[in-house]
Amino acid sequence: MAGGSPDDCRRAAEALMSRSDPVAELLPEALELGLDGLGVANAHLARIEEETHTVEATVGEPMVERDAARPMDETYCRQFLDSGEAMTMRQEPEPPTADAPVLSCYYATRIVVGGELYGTLCFVDREPRPSPGPDERLLIETLRHVVEALLMRRDHQSLLRRLNETMRSLLRAETPAAAAEETIETLRTLLELPMTGIWLYDDERDVLVPTATSTTLPGIDEPPVYDGSGSRSWEAFQRGVTDHIADTETESGLHNDETAVSSELIVPIGDHGVINVGDFETGAFDRQTIQYVELLARNLAAALDTFEHRQQLRRERNRLRSYLESSPQATLIIDATADVVIDCNDRATQLLGYERGELLGRELREFHTDEFDAISSFKQRVKADGTATAENVTYVTASEELLPVNLSGSLVGIDDEPYLLLGVQDISDQKREEQLNAVMNRVLRHNVQTDVNIIRGNAQLVREQLTDPESIERLATVETRAGNLEELSQKAREIQQKVINEPARETYPVSVLLSRLNSMLTGRYEVDLRIAPWDGTETQVSARLFTILEELCANAIEHTDADRPTINVAATYDESAEMIEVWVADRGSGMPDLEQEIITTERETQLSHGQGLGLWLIRWLTMDLNGTVRIAWSDDAGTGITVRVPEIVE
Repeated sequence: MAGGSPDDCRRAAEALMSRSDPVAELLPEALELGLDGLGVANAHLARIEEETHTVEATVGEPMVERDAARPMDETYCRQFLDSGEAMTMRQEPEPPTADAPVLSCYYATRIVVGGELYGTLCFVDREPRPSPGPDERLLIETLRHVVEALLMRRDHQSLLRRLNETMRSLLRAETPAAAAEETIETLRTLLELPMTGIWLYDDERDVLVPTATSTTLPGIDEPPVYDGSGSRSWEAFQRGVTDHIADTETESGLHNDETAVSSELIVPIGDHGVINVGDFETGAFDRQTIQYVELLARNLAAALDTFEHRQQLRRERNRLRSYLESSPQATLIIDATADVVIDCNDRATQLLGYERGELLGRELREFHTDEFDAISSFKQRVKADGTATAENVTYVTASEELLPVNLSGSLVGIDDEPYLLLGVQDISDQKREEQLNAVMNRVLRHNVQTDVNIIRGNAQLVREQLTDPESIERLATVETRAGNLEELSQKAREIQQKVINEPARETYPVSVLLSRLNSMLTGRYEVDLRIAPWDGTETQVSARLFTILEELCANAIEHTDADRPTINVAATYDESAEMIEVWVADRGSGMPDLEQEIITTERETQLSHGQGLGLWLIRWLTMDLNGTVRIAWSDDAGTGITVRVPEIVE
């Protein structure tokens, strides 16, 4: 051999076959092995179809051109194929035509793929070559196997690609029946399996129903419905395993003389049904055909899964659309992953000033250009807890106006994907009212303080001139009333700081709140404060409970005749109701009826002094926390008050 020993060529062929490079690259390399091993000028692979000889690959000297096609009668291959030989190694073969190139050697072998003649593998030279021996014949035989294997690999890859491409058309199918019909057509055209049928599962009837078939078999008017009465199709469906019957005559109860189906293949389509394939020949389905049908069944199962998901998604979106349209507030649906608007209602377009098409696809942060951190925190809370709120957030409208809003968010799932249902409440009127109230409060407090100072100054001047006891007593009443007004103004300032200026959503563990209450009261008053030990759980409550307890204790301390008043405080946790109950008791002279009415009544009462305003604050804060305040007793021995507020679940 010209290019090495047979073992060298065999190892080179095995190395080539082990590679996963494209067949279009490997075929010329296989021809090169023959070119070198045989020492010829040219090696080429010819495809023969319908009496036409086409060069598919060529290496070496340009004795033939790639893709060149000519009639078989004008080629050397005609003589070889007509001889019936599997391989030929001719020296100085007779030219097929007068103008054909003269060859001194022509070595060729048949290439058969899938049991059919594919073409010829040829090695030629114009110069005489030594007579070939067994080594050359073995090399050509080896290369024949290599080329046939490469062509089969190419066909396999092409078929796999085309089978996978059918997935696109299956996904476009509007109904399961349309996807089944598409699959039947693929089985017929690509796999050349003309006798096929698809049965899909009807979960209401618990049966397999014929959905698409390629042909009507003799002796069967209508395809049967399969159930659990012993059919092989039902058993394969239930087990989820392919059932291959190579010869129906060997299987009891399967052979039907009227249909003459001799071999059968039943392939499950996931939990959707089965593909049935039949053939009149026994052993018609080789391993590769079975794998192709199984691949197609997996593609169909995926398409049917997708169809069911689309149907479910359509139902979920229709429900969501109904909710959007019926929602009394502006509502957006945000893709929680991409953070973009995917839907909205008309109220959202009206509030934000956009057309619906302009809102869709916008990122949420475009509406909150200066509050990215706050909005990110809000979204994280929604994702973690399922619901969350954000107060006093600023939206930027289409006209670039700043719109104050409150947000409420809920996490919803659509087709197993997370979406944020975002309610947007316009609070611009509320903000304007708060601003107006703040201005009015400042003005009123300033005017009250000014008027009190004037009253006190003039009262002092009048007192210096009065000698009549009755007039002096009346002047004392004026001064007392002026003091009440000043106390009311100061209390109003404290309330604004505690309620308006402090965060409403701040929370504390109960243990921290009680410790803070102890530090504040003992640092401000001479008091015998007795706070019962907390049970140790880290239950969270609103920070406003601290303000409630501060006002209750301050009221008891400031309205007692004792030099060192005693205050008892105890907190307990009602686990079943998820409520914190705090008991505050003093040993004073009891709470007047008017002050009791301020705490317990649901209607407005007259506030005659600053302490009345503090008691009103207790009631208002408790109601705001969805809690209750109750006077357990109030008499000459003191007063006991119980406050119940819900725990805050982080």
